[in-house]
Amino acid sequence: MKLHLLIAVLVLAVLLIGCGDDASDLPAVHVIPTVKPPKEEVTSKAEIPSLDGLKVTRYRTGEVWSKGNILNSVRSGIWTTYRQGSERVFSLGSYEKGQREGSWKFFFESGAMESEGAFEDGQRQGVWRYFYEDGQLKCSGAYHTGNRQGAWVYHHPNGDERMAGAFAGGEKQGLWRGSFIGGLSAWTGTYDGGERTGFWVWFHRNGEKWKEGAFAEGDEVGLWTRFSSGSKHWEAEYAGGKLEGNWIMFYPDGEKMEMGQHVKGERSGDWVTFHPGGGKMSEGRYEKGQAEGRWIIWDDTGQITADGTYQRGRKEGTWKTFWPNGLTKVIEDFRDGLSHGPHKSYRKDATLEEQGNQEQGVRVGLWTSFHPNGAQSSKGRYDSSGRMGRWVMTDESGKKVTEGHYRHSARVGTWTRFENGHSRFSFNHDPIGELHRCCYWDDAHSLDEGLSGLYKGGTRVAALDR
Repeated sequence: MKLHLLIAVLVLAVLLIGCGDDASDLPAVHVIPTVKPPKEEVTSKAEIPSLDGLKVTRYRTGEVWSKGNILNSVRSGIWTTYRQGSERVFSLGSYEKGQREGSWKFFFESGAMESEGAFEDGQRQGVWRYFYEDGQLKCSGAYHTGNRQGAWVYHHPNGDERMAGAFAGGEKQGLWRGSFIGGLSAWTGTYDGGERTGFWVWFHRNGEKWKEGAFAEGDEVGLWTRFSSGSKHWEAEYAGGKLEGNWIMFYPDGEKMEMGQHVKGERSGDWVTFHPGGGKMSEGRYEKGQAEGRWIIWDDTGQITADGTYQRGRKEGTWKTFWPNGLTKVIEDFRDGLSHGPHKSYRKDATLEEQGNQEQGVRVGLWTSFHPNGAQSSKGRYDSSGRMGRWVMTDESGKKVTEGHYRHSARVGTWTRFENGHSRFSFNHDPIGELHRCCYWDDAHSLDEGLSGLYKGGTRVAALDR
C-alpha cells in the first residue's frame, strides 16, 4: 500500500508542473493529465511483492499500469507507466533511490511526446520542453530545484511566439510580453514575485492600443484608459483593483458621453450623460451603485423628456414625461419600479387623452379616454387580465358608437353599433357552433330581416329564428 501511495504522489507532483500562462490574457495553465488509476482499480498490497527485482503493477482489468525494478524496496532504474485501454506509454524515465533522476519523457494518449526534461533528487532541473500533440513546441525553459527559473518562451500552435519572460523561484519576474500570431504585440508589462506591477499596455490584433494602466501588488491603481478604433473610449481611476474616483466615457470624436465617480467599485454621487454635441442627456445621483433621488432626461434639443425620482435603483413616486414642445405627455406614479397609482396621458395640445389607475404595472379599475374636444371616447374597467365587463364607446357629441362586454380583453356576448344614438347593428361574439347571430336595423329603427340572420365567415347562411 505504501508503494502505491508513493507512486501516486510522485506521478501527481510531476503532472501538475507544466507550461504556465498569463491566465488573465492567454489560455489557462497547461497541466499534463494524470493517469493514476482510481484506487479501486489498483491491485491490492498482497499483489505487490516487497522483494527486489522486476515489478509489474496492473489495473483490475489485467492491463499493465507500471513496470520497473525495485532495489532495497524502492524504485530504481528505468520505469514505464501505461495508459489504461490503449497500453500506450504515459511516462518513461529512471529512478535512483526511489526518486526520479535523469532524463524523463511524458506522452499524449496518442503516443506523441508531451514533454521532456531531467530530474535531480526528484525535482525538475535544467531545460524542459513541452509540445502540442502535433509535435510543435509549446513552451520551453529551465527549472531549478523544481521551480521555473530564468527565461521561458511560449508559442502559438503555428510556432509563433505567444508569450515570453523570466521566472525567479517559480514566479514571473521582470518584463514580460505577449504576442498575437504573426508577431504583433498583444501586451507588455512587468511582474514582481508573480504579481503585476508598474505600467501595463494591451493591444488589438490590428496593432491599435486597447487599454493601459498601472498595477501595484497585482491590483489596478491610478488612471486607466481604454481605447476603441484608435480613440479614447473611457478613462477611470482605480485603487486596490476597484474603480475609485473619476470616470469619463467618450464618443469616437472625443466628446464626453458620460462622467461621474466611483467609490469602492460602485457608482456614487452625481452622474451626467451627454448627447453628441455636448448637450445633457441625463443627470442624477447614485448611491452604492444604484440611482437615487431626482433624475432628469433631455432630448438632443435640450428639452426635458422625463423627470422623476429613484429609490434604490427603481422608479419611485410621481414621474412626468414631456412632448418635444415641453407640454406634459404622461403623469404616473411608481412603486418599486412599477407603475402604481393614478395615470394620466395628454396629447401634444395638452388635452387629456386617457386616465385611470395602475397596480404593479398593470391597468386596473375604471379607465376613461377622451376626444380632443374633451368629450368621452370610451369607458370601461380593467383587471389583471385586461379589459373586463361592459365598455361603451362614444363620439365627440357624446352619442354611443359601440357597446358590449369584454372578458380577458376579448369581446364576448352581443356587441351593438349605434348611429345617431340608435341601434344599427349587433353581433354576437359567442357563436352557436360556427354561426354568429347578427341583427341589422333600418332607418326607421325596425329590424331588417333581409340582412339579419345567422352568419358564418362573413356570409349569411340562415334567417333569424324569431
